[in-house]
Amino acid sequence: MKLKSILLTQLSTALLFTSLNASECIDIKSLSVGWTSYKTMAKIGVSGTFNKLELLKSQDTSTINSALVGTKVKLSMQNIDAKAKIKTTNIVKFFLPKLSQEEISATIISVGEKSLDLEILLNDKKEIVPMSYTLDGGVMQAKGVIDARDFAMENALKNLNTNVAGHKNKGWLDIAINFELIYTNKCK
Repeated sequence: MKLKSILLTQLSTALLFTSLNASECIDIKSLSVGWTSYKTMAKIGVSGTFNKLELLKSQDTSTINSALVGTKVKLSMQNIDAKAKIKTTNIVKFFLPKLSQEEISATIISVGEKSLDLEILLNDKKEIVPMSYTLDGGVMQAKGVIDARDFAMENALKNLNTNVAGHKNKGWLDIAINFELIYTNKCK
């Protein structure tokens, strides 16, 4: 019995030592963030991205799930790009001044088999947003929807819709969000 106990202790110590000294496996290379908001009664989509963002990677990179949980992005609405100068200008001129803050942060807080939870801090409001995702060849693509009401953006949206003729005084509260994350797996 004593020999069995000694062997179990040695095996446990060896496993612990191995896991503590495991080399990094997942390396997150890049992240891009996109959005689509909708205007007019015909629900015409206006899509865009952000020109600049700050990516803060998780410390545990031993698996894809551990590398994702805790990964955070910080961005500023000043860096928004609506893919047309006039659209970007309108957002900066009419939407942003009605927000209490222009900074956005989003952190992946859990990852399931095909969905993840993203904690978003936007306009001084924090919400957890479920997103579906796919993994394919080192690329993670995730998509979800936020409700402008959850982030107290109704006044900003109303200001944009009443001041930009092309919106025809109608903006939708659902905003599609997405991100693409490129990673490599050094453990293969």
